[in-house]
Amino acid sequence: MYNLTVLLSGSFIIHTLQDLIRFIINVSESMHPLLFLGLFISTSVISTLSYVSWRKYVGERNRKNIRDHNN
Repeated sequence: MYNLTVLLSGSFIIHTLQDLIRFIINVSESMHPLLFLGLFISTSVISTLSYVSWRKYVGERNRKNIRDHNN
């Protein structure tokens, strides 16, 4: 295996790539609720911004059509 020396938080040193992978898996397992919360919030924000952008596009298109018909 490859030897890595990574200093995290000033005291934790990861010596091998396997240790790094185990560390990442352990952190991600303990953070599942936060990951789901982050996914939910980001999906909500993206959906809202997409909807608002679409409504703005439709409104501007309708406004342009009304303006063209009046002239």
